[in-house]
Amino acid sequence: MKLLKASTTVPVLTPLAIMTVADTGVEKFVSDKTETDSEKEFLWLLSNSTELDNSLPSLFYAIKRNVDTLDEFLGFPENWNGHHGEKFSAPLIGRVKSLVQELKFQPEIFPTGRGSIQLEYDHNENYLEIEIFENQVQVLIERNDVEIEKEIAFNQIDQEIENFFSE
Repeated sequence: MKLLKASTTVPVLTPLAIMTVADTGVEKFVSDKTETDSEKEFLWLLSNSTELDNSLPSLFYAIKRNVDTLDEFLGFPENWNGHHGEKFSAPLIGRVKSLVQELKFQPEIFPTGRGSIQLEYDHNENYLEIEIFENQVQVLIERNDVEIEKEIAFNQIDQEIENFFSE
């Protein structure tokens, strides 16, 4: 067993799914068991600490849902949608999984027939769509009946989402 401070990074679900727990100074035991056991212990940590942010459990489940969804996309064959849908590459899925695990606001995630991954947000009657390809990221924002389309770098996605929720 490892002794971890609650402020350390705790692995959950898979080695890719990393959850950072708020800095509380609370110490808990988390073992090197199977992923299922680690997940149970992490949930125990969340449910037994009154000092942790109450939003963490719902964020944890949203991240888990999105990581599981992305894993499903890896199993899609060529022509998965009956309209020449492209197969998803493992590197693209890996990049999007890493991104999703870092996001404060979790999206709805959809596959596209073009082999890209689409992240969607609805907030205050506004809409944000981020389509992630192997080599580019396209953004569509609908705000007050005005549409804005632009291309951004992959490392700008989290800031684009933060901006969307701050306005």
